[in-house]
Amino acid sequence: MEHGGEHGLRVVVVDKFGGAGNGSTSASSAVVRFTYPTIAGVKAAWESRHCWEAWRDHLQAPAGEPLAAFNRCGVTILDVDFAPARMFTRHFDKVGVPYEKWGEGSCPGGCPPLTPAGTSRPVDDDEFFADASARLGALHTPDGGFVDDPQLAAHNLATAAQRHGAAFRWKTPVTAVMRRGGRVRGVCLKDGTELSAGVVVNAAGPWSGQLNRLAEAGGDFTVGLRPLRQEVHLVAAPAGYHDAGGDGGGPVLADMDLGTSIRPEGREFLLVGGTEPECEGVPFRPCRSSGRR
Repeated sequence: MEHGGEHGLRVVVVDKFGGAGNGSTSASSAVVRFTYPTIAGVKAAWESRHCWEAWRDHLQAPAGEPLAAFNRCGVTILDVDFAPARMFTRHFDKVGVPYEKWGEGSCPGGCPPLTPAGTSRPVDDDEFFADASARLGALHTPDGGFVDDPQLAAHNLATAAQRHGAAFRWKTPVTAVMRRGGRVRGVCLKDGTELSAGVVVNAAGPWSGQLNRLAEAGGDFTVGLRPLRQEVHLVAAPAGYHDAGGDGGGPVLADMDLGTSIRPEGREFLLVGGTEPECEGVPFRPCRSSGRR
């Protein structure tokens, strides 16, 4: 919501949850990576990395305020046919993102114990678990990493917004979107309050499609959105994993062929997640690159 204020704007944030980052943000893997297929995505991610590294200054937060921390441990993505390194490096060269290309089967100094091997067998083949013979290369970006507490990061942003005059309405679902003359003019809340605004920003994340329907918007969108459950596991890190890598231990690892990612979680654990949840009915590619150890 907007009008009035220091820059001619007054912002009111409405959220059905009880605080900043209480939804899907709190369970985010919080990986800071630059491997996006578009140059706009690479530029935005590279800029965000500088904000994370100077988080207190970026927020103008006072000394002593608890802040989320950026762990610069590097991000390594295996060079597979589905997401070849050249898809990203052509943009890295233009934007100025430092990177290293690791040859087939090589894992230089910063890489944890990993055998980047693969097989050409799908998961339903009896030979899927046979020892792999192929070797994969990898693309490593040393300036990538992860944020240790995504919910705290969202709280940090909300606190900074409050310092600049933003107001928050927590535990307040939006039940309708007001329209006049074909334009959105505000929202109706569950308690009966009507908030008028010249601009309504849909920042509902996984639930943005539902809010669009309330606003009778999105019918002409070419890209849809719906929330999906993600499977994530916390497992013990193998011996020596966190002795390698950068500031945060072993690097974040991503395999877009298998659809998996691994990142450090503290000094003893790994957070292992998937990218295409089969339980949600998303068409899942047959896995053809088993054998990553």
